[in-house]
Amino acid sequence: MLERIINKRHRIISLFLSLLMMVSLIPILETNVFAEDEINQWHKYGECQWRIDDKGTLTVKPINGVYGELKRSDENEVFPKFSDERAKKVKFEGKVIIDTCGNLFIECKNLEEIDLRGLDTSNVKDMSRMFRKCYNLKKINLQGLDTSNVTDMSQMFADCLSLSSLDISSLDTSNVTDMSFMFYGCGITEFNSTGLKTSKVTNMSAMFRDCRSLKSIDLTNLDTSKVTDMVDMFAGCSSLSSLDISSLNTSKVTHMSSMFYGCSSLSSLDISSLDTSNVTDMSSMFYGCSSLSSLDISSLDTSNVTDMSYTFADCDSLDSLKEIDLTNLDTSKVTDMSFMFAFCDNLKEVDLTNLDTSKVTNMQNMFYYCYSLSSIDISSLDTSNVTNMSSMFDCCSSLKEIDLTKLNTSNVTNVDWMFRYCTNLKTLVLSELDFSKVFQCHHMFENSLNLKTVSFPKYFLERYTDYLDGSPSKEIGLLERKWQEVGSGTETKPNGKIFVSTDEMLKYHKKMVQERKLM
Repeated sequence: MLERIINKRHRIISLFLSLLMMVSLIPILETNVFAEDEINQWHKYGECQWRIDDKGTLTVKPINGVYGELKRSDENEVFPKFSDERAKKVKFEGKVIIDTCGNLFIECKNLEEIDLRGLDTSNVKDMSRMFRKCYNLKKINLQGLDTSNVTDMSQMFADCLSLSSLDISSLDTSNVTDMSFMFYGCGITEFNSTGLKTSKVTNMSAMFRDCRSLKSIDLTNLDTSKVTDMVDMFAGCSSLSSLDISSLNTSKVTHMSSMFYGCSSLSSLDISSLDTSNVTDMSSMFYGCSSLSSLDISSLDTSNVTDMSYTFADCDSLDSLKEIDLTNLDTSKVTDMSFMFAFCDNLKEVDLTNLDTSKVTNMQNMFYYCYSLSSIDISSLDTSNVTNMSSMFDCCSSLKEIDLTKLNTSNVTNVDWMFRYCTNLKTLVLSELDFSKVFQCHHMFENSLNLKTVSFPKYFLERYTDYLDGSPSKEIGLLERKWQEVGSGTETKPNGKIFVSTDEMLKYHKKMVQERKLM
């Protein structure tokens, strides 16, 4: 009896699952049938009609054959399916009137060609993101496209990865104000500004960003007299080996951060013509210009700049910043110098004598990974307002000595990883420093394997043995070896008390500050 009940239940469950599978297939079957029927069929939208033929061409034309507005007149009408995977080409016949082009062909990933002849855009003001993410688009015919009233062309050709050539000489851009990200991630190999009217443009940020195939660019006819934002303008143009910016009017530009970021093929760059009198942000400006062997910045007016973080970071080919003369660099308003020279692998010396750091609060990772830097004079730096020195000399593995005696650390709160991987550093005198406000010092000396002598600052040991749980030595990055006080002896021949471990030494000197010798 029980077996029959179980078998009956199994049959019911099997029947239910079969029905469920059949029901789930119905939408798929209907969709496929609808898709097949849709081929070569005309569909009404406003005063126009459209269809996709068996060759993959999507055609839009007026119903009356002469002109018609592409605007929905019935809620059941379907807008032309430009993003349909079967559509490879789009063309307009007759006179198709449209009032906005923003996002018109966005993410039409299968489109390979667009012919805009027949599209009336005389009343269009917005063409932002018009062709964005048309990854396979290889050809656009812009002839006859009326852009006389367009004000926004931001991201217009963004992410058109397959678009290697583009003729924009016929476009009327006289009223355009926004060209930000216009060619972002585009596959174009060359750019010519001939015919472009950009006298009203105020935003050119990221205009050519990540145009990785761009090898030639002519900016001669680009009017930038009203542009205020050039952030990321040429960032990521990794194939650009030369760049003439002498024709650019930058008198109103306030933001130049990452302007040449990642231009890794640029071997030289003449910036003498740049007017930077109003620029406040130069962060990451030359970051990643790894082929740049020299850079003359003597003409730059940096009197209003507040942010220079990452400015020269990852400039691998710079042997000495004496080739980049910092003498005339006005940094009196700069507050952030974090990562300023980070990743300059070949940097062997740096002259900081004339660098005004009186308002700087952040020096985090300032010389991070400058592993060719064998010596550095920081005696001229005013660090009275600096709060963050974390990783300041992190991975400076060639640094043999550093004089910190004139460093003002009265406001410093963070020294995490400050001397990490300074593997050639043998002696460190910190006793003159004021670390009374420091509350972060994790892994300060981590992997500084040759560090033999350390002179600790006031309050440093008391503070950390008070609040750290577990092993303070591990937190600070000190090695678990024996310590010995110098006592009445010398650094090479100490004769003071010997401690079994760093922890024992720290606890013993909880309320004392003396010089110690690492054995």
